[in-house]
Amino acid sequence: ALEAATRNESFPVWGTCLGFEWLVEILAPGALQTGFDAENISMALELTSKAVASYLLGGAYQSKLRSDLATQPLAMNNHYRGIEPARFAADRRLASFDVVSTNKDRQGRPFVSTIESSQNLYAVQWHPEKNAFENALAG
Repeated sequence: ALEAATRNESFPVWGTCLGFEWLVEILAPGALQTGFDAENISMALELTSKAVASYLLGGAYQSKLRSDLATQPLAMNNHYRGIEPARFAADRRLASFDVVSTNKDRQGRPFVSTIESSQNLYAVQWHPEKNAFENALAG
């Protein structure tokens, strides 16, 4: 994918949860941290200033999606590994990424939750494929 980007070809890579972790670990070995208390929890995304212009969430046509993701607990998380925003920003190996959203675990520890790069690399630490309401109790 990185080689294709140098030729101005599109070869997108998507990572969800473990895929996010895999992408960070491949590009910045040792950068991942452990001990996050974010297993089996849905939360709203804390969007960064990059969200409005992002490929995934940017543009006027995505404003409702951005609003819903930022105000409702739609992002299902299930992880104990991740990377704090300050550590992510300080690691030059991850400089090609924009941080589109962050979150805080149950203990208030922040983590990066959505990233994207101009090289067609996209990753989320949450599960967009999970219906946040699939485990609701029957009435």
